Order: sequence, then structure tokens, then C-alpha cells
Amino acid sequence: MPPKYFYKLGHCKDLSIEEYFNLSRDVNYDTDSHWLIGHFDLNVNLSGSLVFGGEIFGLVSKKDDWGLIRMIENILDLLKEENPSAKKIGLSLPKRQQSQAIIEIAKKAGFKKINLPKKLPNFGSWKATKNWIIVFEFKKEFCVGKIKTFSNQEFWANLDQNLPHKDMEQGIMNLKLARSLLNLTKKEIIWDPFCGQGRLVASGIDLKKHFFVSDILPECATQSQINFERAKQIWQWGQKYLGIAFDLDVLLNTEVLDARFLSKSQNITDFREVAIVTEGYLGKNFQIIPTIAKVQKELSKLYEMWRQVILEADKLKIPEVIFCLPLYLRTEENGEKWIWPKFEEKLIKQTSYSIFSFRNKKLNILYSRSDSYVGHLITKLVLV
Repeated sequence: MPPKYFYKLGHCKDLSIEEYFNLSRDVNYDTDSHWLIGHFDLNVNLSGSLVFGGEIFGLVSKKDDWGLIRMIENILDLLKEENPSAKKIGLSLPKRQQSQAIIEIAKKAGFKKINLPKKLPNFGSWKATKNWIIVFEFKKEFCVGKIKTFSNQEFWANLDQNLPHKDMEQGIMNLKLARSLLNLTKKEIIWDPFCGQGRLVASGIDLKKHFFVSDILPECATQSQINFERAKQIWQWGQKYLGIAFDLDVLLNTEVLDARFLSKSQNITDFREVAIVTEGYLGKNFQIIPTIAKVQKELSKLYEMWRQVILEADKLKIPEVIFCLPLYLRTEENGEKWIWPKFEEKLIKQTSYSIFSFRNKKLNILYSRSDSYVGHLITKLVLV
């Protein structure tokens, strides 16, 4: 059966693919560059990493220009029949097809305003037109489709800007990455033992039923609760703009707790129903390029801390632990030569955990931004 849907993958391709699979369970997808085609119809706003997606009308050989033009013409006629009042159309086409002839075909179909950009549509152009036909190269063919959903950047900006407490610094988790981490588990009860100001909860109010958050700093519990209440209001407003419906009866429990002593939690009674999902403490989030000595000192501290956390989680039989280790992207001495933690395997010795293998066939997913000194090495542990 030919694939029916396409998706534009985000800047972290591996994370986008992992999210698509976890949300769809579609094993028969295919990828090429930053595109994925598959059999599952997914609203990309459920994810944190997919940019846009839609329905495939057909595949055409890259050498068949005439066949591509005819397909576009037929699609335009079909769209006009389905919605005779539509006046606007967006056409994202290969450069050699961006011609006056295509514009005339669209006008002949009955569209008076044609958006023919040189680049892929962004959220602003999507919002202005909504009706978008896209043609992109996929291996040896052109894939022709219609965009159905687009990641709502305005919603995420609104949520980020209106949280009463903010912690955005270099190396700190952003809201969309937090949402992606939540989508790496099917568990409905989530524990973030390094909650900070509660960005993980704010990002996924619609995804899970119950959040437990804790931190060694007392102010973090208070700030997380305040951010949670404000986030619920923003999510209530944002439902219709995201195209997803959900109940806002999600629960939050906060606690002051050292993550190395998880068993002392007063809020959780059945740890077997919980998944730990957290950015975790990544070490010092350097505001200047660090030295190798500082990086090695941080990694030594982090290893010992995470060793204790994972031993505690194993004793409690928590089935999944999803967290981030730091990958230092540059140092004073070595420039952009990366320094990996290299202790994932050591962390699970003397425990019942194994390191989960992602769809990229690796034991981690690297999420990094060019302007940061610290990348997020996403890791998932599962009880054997």
C-alpha cells in the first residue's frame, strides 16, 4: 500500500522520526533528507519536533515535468470543486516549476491570489493562506501533497513569553524539546525530579494525566505550581488554534526532594506506574566557552549524581527513565571538538536497566543548537 501522508522533520531529524513513530506506531514509514512519508494521519501539533504535515496526492518521476504539471492542475481543480469560495492558494514547488504557466493554471482553476514562494512556507505564510499544495523531492520522485497541519509557532511563543517564571539560558530545555521528551513514553503518569520552574509540565498539559515534580530547591516547587496554573489558561485558549481537543483535568503534585533519594517521595505510592521524564541537571550551563578542565569537573560530578539517581530508580522499579546528558559542543582549547560524557553504560551497571535503542539504531539522540555550548544527549532506560 503506497504511503498516504508526508511530514517535514524538524532540525533534529532523529528526534522527529522518534516522535512520529511513538505517536503513530507506523513501522512502514520512509525518510529522505528532512522528509518522512508514512501511513498515519498525525496532527503535527501533538509533537514537539514535526514542522508540518499533510496528505499525499501522488508521486511523479523527477524527469516527468509534464506529468507533474498535469497532476498540479488536477489537484487545483479538485480543491476548487471541494471549496468553490476559496480565493487563495499557496504553491511550494521546485524552482524549475515556479513559472508564469503555473500561475495561469491556478488562476484558470479559479484562485485569485497565488502565493508562490522561493522557500518552503513558514507558519506566517501558512496562516495567511491555509490552502497549500507542496511538491518536494523524495528520493527519485516528486511527492505532491496538501499541507493539513502546521506547528503553531505563535502558540509556543505565547506560552513561553507568558509563563510567570522563566529559566531560558544557554543549555536550558525549551518547551518544544520538553514536549518531545514526553512523547518518548506511553506512560500517563510522569515524574520530573529536576523540575526547575516546571517547563516540562507546561509543555505537555494535554499529553499526560498526572505530573509529579520535585527539586532540591524549595522555590522550584512554588514556581512550577504557578507556571502550571498559568499554562492551563493558555492551553485552554490555544486548543482551537492547535486543532486538538483534550481535558484540562490534569493533576500536578509538587515536592522538595533531592533527586538522589527518590524513595523519600511522599507523593508517589506506586512507582511501577510512573515514568521519569526530565531534562535533568546538565552541569553548569556555561555563559562563556568552557575550558576542558571545567568540563571534566562537571562530567565527574554528573556521573556520580546520575549513578545515585539511577540506582534509586532501579530499587523502586520505575519502568522507564528518560533524561538528558550534556554533550559539550566546544571548549577553549579544542574549539568545536565535542566532548561526550561516555559513561552511559557505567550508569546502569548493578541495575536492571538497559539502554533503549532508538529508531536511529543508536543509544541516544543528540539535540543541539548552534548558539549553545551544551547539547542534549537524550537517553532512555528501560527495566529488563
